Amino acid sequence: MTHYFVALLVLLTLSGCRLSSKYLLSNQELSQTVVYTNLAQAVEEADFCYILDLRSQRLTALPDLHKLTKLQRLYLDGNELTNLPDNIHHCQYLQEIVVNKNQLTSLPSNLTKLHNLKVLECRYNNLEALPKGISNCTQLQRIDLRDNKLQQLQKEVTTLKQLQQLWVAYNDIKKLPTRLEGWLSLQQLDISGNPIQQLPASISRLRQLEVLHLGYTALNLNQGLPYLETLPRLRKLDLSGMTLDGLTYELVNLKALQQLDLTATTMQALPKVVTNHDRLEELILNETTLLELPATIVSLQGLKRLYCNKGQLISLPLEIGQLKALEILKIEQNTLTELPESIGELTHLRGLHLQNNQLTSLPNSIGLLQNMVVLELPSNQLTHLPNSIAKLQKLNGLYLFDNPIEAAQLEEIKAWLPLTDVQF
Repeated sequence: MTHYFVALLVLLTLSGCRLSSKYLLSNQELSQTVVYTNLAQAVEEADFCYILDLRSQRLTALPDLHKLTKLQRLYLDGNELTNLPDNIHHCQYLQEIVVNKNQLTSLPSNLTKLHNLKVLECRYNNLEALPKGISNCTQLQRIDLRDNKLQQLQKEVTTLKQLQQLWVAYNDIKKLPTRLEGWLSLQQLDISGNPIQQLPASISRLRQLEVLHLGYTALNLNQGLPYLETLPRLRKLDLSGMTLDGLTYELVNLKALQQLDLTATTMQALPKVVTNHDRLEELILNETTLLELPATIVSLQGLKRLYCNKGQLISLPLEIGQLKALEILKIEQNTLTELPESIGELTHLRGLHLQNNQLTSLPNSIGLLQNMVVLELPSNQLTHLPNSIAKLQKLNGLYLFDNPIEAAQLEEIKAWLPLTDVQF
């Protein structure tokens, strides 16, 4: 009965007036309540059960929940559930339902009677649609249906005016509803991995949109990205797995854009429209076929993070040191044989990740990187490091696995950097 008395004590500290008339708790209040992990105990102490966490308990079915009338958060991830109980609507104060990684093929129709529901997460299931009447859940703020079997996105979803995050990646959705302007509050939209060929013109009305994932869709960029240039708050754009030949002026007009993901894109060279975007802070070029980065990349004077992993780069531009704001540089699993001396001009660099290349040496200028915290060099052809490495006094980690460095040199490196975790 320990949970009972703890829960009773918490209940008495909460606003008695509020609880007597309305049991809906704030996030702060919920953080003070007991989390029940045993269903039988939760039912026995139903008056005090606001959070029920039954994650990874190998459940194949969920018994009657009608007694849990004050339940506000329900966590069911990692079970083997094929459905949820029809009487779930008796839990009228439910604010969050999280049922990822189960075997659901549908959601109960009575779920649409949960008028306080704010979060619905059902990713990695077998759902083919949301229940009819989902628009009745007017308080929904986040819907996560990634990795299901949805073939369409019902029009009534677009009437959810409080919706802030909608994630429906990796389903079988072929088109979006024509009218999206009902999403007055939408900030994040992920439709990646669906066979969507065209964006509706109404996407230009999503004035609050900040994050947009379009990667691995069937969109044809030869027609550009119409309508996106009118999104004043868009700060993150994912175009992974697409052909960039048609990528033109729209990116330049995205004045708030800070993060651009071009992973696994098909391109002969980095489009000028990318290097002309001087407000960009993060550029992801993983798994591309680029052999080199253009010298014009130094136009990205606001760039803080550059990722070029699993590529075919054989060199870096001599001008790389002009990226004065760069903090993280990751060029793993490429074919670099050397670094330009200008690398030492990246005085804000904190992390340099170069594992799985063909480097035989490092330039002396590496010692100028006074703010370096992590230097990763595994699986290269290094036989020694320059003496200037001793100047990296802020270095926390130096990783040298699978390099032909002699033991005497390794001991010398450890003596140079007594406070650094040197691993080899």
